[in-house]
Amino acid sequence: LFWHRASEAAFVPNQEEMTVRYMVDGVVTTREPLTAEEGKALIEYIKPVAGLDPAEVRRPQKGEISADVGSRRIDISVVTAGTTNGQQMQVSILQEIVRQDIEKLGIGEDVLKTVREMNRKPGIIIVSGRSGSGVTSTLYSLLREHDAFMQHLVTLEAKAAVPLENITQNVYGEPSKLEATLAPVLRRDPDVVMIDAVRDHESAELLLEAARTKIILMGMHAEDTFTALAKWAKLCKNAGAAVQNLNGVLCQRMVRNLCTTCREAYKPDPQMLAKANLPANKCEQFY
Repeated sequence: LFWHRASEAAFVPNQEEMTVRYMVDGVVTTREPLTAEEGKALIEYIKPVAGLDPAEVRRPQKGEISADVGSRRIDISVVTAGTTNGQQMQVSILQEIVRQDIEKLGIGEDVLKTVREMNRKPGIIIVSGRSGSGVTSTLYSLLREHDAFMQHLVTLEAKAAVPLENITQNVYGEPSKLEATLAPVLRRDPDVVMIDAVRDHESAELLLEAARTKIILMGMHAEDTFTALAKWAKLCKNAGAAVQNLNGVLCQRMVRNLCTTCREAYKPDPQMLAKANLPANKCEQFY
């Protein structure tokens, strides 16, 4: 798992063997399957290490493992559940799921400079994208741009992705409980607030008021910046108020970064280039 740069691995049993799938750079790849006996032995070994009950083979369980790999400490999430063919297991490397260094997210220099400027003054920054596009990573990295020792940094999350040192993390669980969790958090006068999503008008109103003096980092599920802005205006029920203290709206996509050593070149199809409005005479090869 570590040596193949996989962020997730799934072990799914069928009648004769156990299918193994890795998630590498956002792409699922199927590995050599294990025999049913090998898969069962693997899960039985991992479960007690992750603090799970080996005797429980039906009910879903979740645990964690910390391991030292070379000079790195890696936290691993382990989830098991019963199926008609036996137990299945999903393993996720938390450090790969949520990266916290904004300079390593692949943002262009000009955009990165603008984002950092927005992140220095009170107001709202909306970070949007599809599911699995790295919105949480961007939110965490923006939060990490602030000094956790000199400022009061807080998060509101339905479920904390990873623990953040010197940052107060608040888990609200159900979306209906967000407002009740948000109000007391804002009364403690934090400097920076990161919130993974907003789905109700009452919470939006609280954030609009807080954005006058605080930096608000907000996640949102949207296909593009216009959709994200429209969703925010609808939540606020007042377009003018929605943009009054809005510093910016970001929308991102996950793009696979190919290895320059093992990538394979091919001649692009002229019809495909025409559909993409790309000049065929300037595109000699793709990878």
